[in-house]
Order: sequence, then C-alpha cells, then structure tokens
Amino acid sequence: MAEVPVVLKVVAGGAVSALRRVNQQAKNLSKRFRDVQKKTDGLSKKLNGLSGVLGRVALAEAGRRAVAAAADYQALQQRIALLTADYGENAAALEIAASAAKTFGLSQREAAGGVADIYARLRPMGVSLEDIETTFRGFNTAAKLSGASAMEASGAFRQLSQALGSGRLQGDEFRSIAEQMPAIMTAISKEMDQPVGKLKKLASEGEITADIVIRSLERIEREGAGKIASIMENSPVQKMKDLQNQIEELQIAIGDNLIPVALPLTGMLTELLKAFNGLNPGIKAAVATLVSLAAAAVVIIPLIAAVKAAAVALGITLAGLAAATGWGL
Repeated sequence: MAEVPVVLKVVAGGAVSALRRVNQQAKNLSKRFRDVQKKTDGLSKKLNGLSGVLGRVALAEAGRRAVAAAADYQALQQRIALLTADYGENAAALEIAASAAKTFGLSQREAAGGVADIYARLRPMGVSLEDIETTFRGFNTAAKLSGASAMEASGAFRQLSQALGSGRLQGDEFRSIAEQMPAIMTAISKEMDQPVGKLKKLASEGEITADIVIRSLERIEREGAGKIASIMENSPVQKMKDLQNQIEELQIAIGDNLIPVALPLTGMLTELLKAFNGLNPGIKAAVATLVSLAAAAVVIIPLIAAVKAAAVALGITLAGLAAATGWGL
C-alpha cells in the first residue's frame, strides 16, 4: 500500500512536465502569430495602397465614360435641332423621343438617335411629324412583339429607315426586315391584302411603297399597344435594360457637369500631343518608353510589394505552425 503515493507522485510529475511543454509550445505559437499579424498589417497597408491606385484608375475611366455619354447625347440633341430647324419642330421631336423611351424602355440616346434617323429620312419627303411618330412607335411595337434583341432591332431599324428614304421596301432591306421583324411582314400582308409568302415577289417589283409600310406600322401600333405594358412588366431582359438605362442617365447627368471642365483640359492635352508628335522620331520613342515604364511602375510596384509581403507572411505562418506542432515541412 505504501507504493501507491509514490506512483501517483510520479504520474502527476510526468503530467505537469507535459503540460509545461504544451504551455511553452502554445506561447511560442502565440508569438509566431503576433509576428505574422505584424507582417499581415504591413501587407494590408500595401494592398490598400494598390487599391488606391486601381481606384483612381477606375474613377478616371468612369469619368471618361460619363463625359462620352453626355457628349454623345448632346450631339444627338444638336442633330435633332438642326434637322428640325426649318420646320420649327425641335421641341416636338424631342418629346417624341422622350415618350418612346418611356413606353418602350429605350435609353435616352437610343430614342433620340432613332428619332433623328427617321426624321432625317422622312421629313424631307413631305412625311408629317405625326406619321414620323407613328412610324417610330410602330416599329418599336413590332420589335417588342417580335422579341428582337437590341442589336437586331437596331439593325432592322437602320434598314427600314433606308427603305423609307428610298420610297420602297425591297432588296436587302426587305430581307433584313423579313428575317428580324416578322410582325412587320404580317402587317404589310394585311395592309396589301396579300399572303405573306407573296410579299417577296411584290417587293422585287417595287410594290411595297413607303406609304404602305407607314400604314402597316400604324396598324401595328394600334393593334399591339395594349400588349406592350405586359411585355415590359414581365420581361427579365427588360428589367436588366431598365437598370442599364438608369446607369446611362446617371452617366449623362454626371457628364453634363464634367464637360465644362473636361473640354478645356482636352484642348490643352490636344495641343500638348500635337507638340509631342512634332518631335524628332528618336526623341518621341525615348519619351514614350519612359512614360510607359513610369505608368507601369505605378501599378506594378505596389503589386510586387504586396505579393512579396504575402509570400513572407505565408512562410512565417507555416514555419510557426511547424515549430508549434512538431510537424516537418
């Protein structure tokens, strides 16, 4: 019985010794992690610096896009003003574009560009502004009813404008409309009281005149108007288009305020580039190389520093874990 306390003492002593070793290893590991934290704090600062560089680049690109969008929209407005000057219809034409944008989910630039194109083709031919509006709205109704993509609708509208400008729908214009806008073919067949299959022959004979096309588009607008709201409300594609349109409106609003600042700077930069382009070819090549290297360094140097810091931190972490756990690497 006297041996029991001795055994317990030995066992207890061994346990305490093991606990002390574990405690020491825990302290060592904790110290390693503190060292790693210091390194990662430095890494975080470097990454923040890189983020700042990239953020400034992104901000500059966003500003450029905003100025470009606003300048393009202003150019379209000026074009409409010039086209309508002899008829005193500028305000009415802009209202047609605004109304169509709202009804058919178009962007401001899409609507203004479409009205400018169709007005330029039809108004000099004596087509009234009312018929121009009917044509534009009828086409967009057909595009929605046909499920045409924005690209398909844009291409078809260009072909339609050319056909109306020539006075007849035929040739390549007919084929494009027939493929991309079947709703228009159906309306023309009703207007001419002819089967759709016969329209190709009639087109080749020059029988599908601009007047027939305009009346057909009026029929489409009249018969399809009630379906547009439902299509707009239930189309996932239109939901995304609405978001895109709102982003463009924001770009135009920002760009309108940036243009007065950007234009003088653009003029100064243009003159500077003219002077540079007039330099000796050898000097230009040397300057271009230095500028390229400097621009690359702005982005690459912070990136290299961040990657290096990450590698060091990772190495320290692995070494700390290996020392603390006794694992070999």
